[in-house]
Amino acid sequence: NSTDTVAKTDIYSRDAGKWRRQYETVRPLDVNWSSTNLPVLRYADVLLMFAEADNEIEGRPSQRSIDYVNLVRRRGYGKTLNGTGGVSEGVKSITVRTGGTLYQNTTADPLTVEIVGGGGTGAKATATLTGSVITAITVTSSGYGYSTAPEVRIRNTRGSGATATALLTPTSQADLLPAQYASAAAFRTLIQDERSRELCYEGHRRNDLIRWERYLPALTEAGDYLEANAPLAIRGNQGVSAYARAGQKHLLLPIPSADIVLNKSLTQNPGW
Repeated sequence: NSTDTVAKTDIYSRDAGKWRRQYETVRPLDVNWSSTNLPVLRYADVLLMFAEADNEIEGRPSQRSIDYVNLVRRRGYGKTLNGTGGVSEGVKSITVRTGGTLYQNTTADPLTVEIVGGGGTGAKATATLTGSVITAITVTSSGYGYSTAPEVRIRNTRGSGATATALLTPTSQADLLPAQYASAAAFRTLIQDERSRELCYEGHRRNDLIRWERYLPALTEAGDYLEANAPLAIRGNQGVSAYARAGQKHLLLPIPSADIVLNKSLTQNPGW
């Protein structure tokens, strides 16, 4: 299938988009299965685990922990696509230097903006006309992998004279803000949120929430929100009703009955 995206205006029917099928190398694609292996442990997880533990032990975020979280975020922002130590940015904005004259945007003579060079790819932009003068250029896709500012070329058969320059995103764009590591509590919240973004759909969230003593409150909050806002079909889903059924016993797994039979010293976990 050549389609990369499908517009879904209903948020409850959207997929996570975590595992992008267009990048799979095994063909043909199967409807129900994927050749992508589920990660058991990733380097990003190790970095975030260290930062979390270090913050709790020291009672404050250390520079090492801050740097480790920034490493995770920079990879997520695509800052390391050109290799360690390389510059890999997107196009943040394009500034019109001269508006030119006699430009038009018609089917026969379209007005286009090309972004070329700079070592990257994927940046796209559109031009705004006021009369026959270009007054603005809007970046519609920032692209990735740019090591230097690319050249902006404005194409139109009739018009001429317009010039513009591109500005890349700053390397520090991905880094934490001072308020996010101003205290142990602020850094703890940041790490909890960062783990939800970085490790979503990899099987970590339940254990994370239990460790932070947030599991039951999080389920209650999610269930209440769905009951108040979700369509009826979603509210009747068994997965949604499970939020309300969760209790203290779900903080631990049950000990298998076979083990209890074999070992009389074992006591079943509460509620099971």
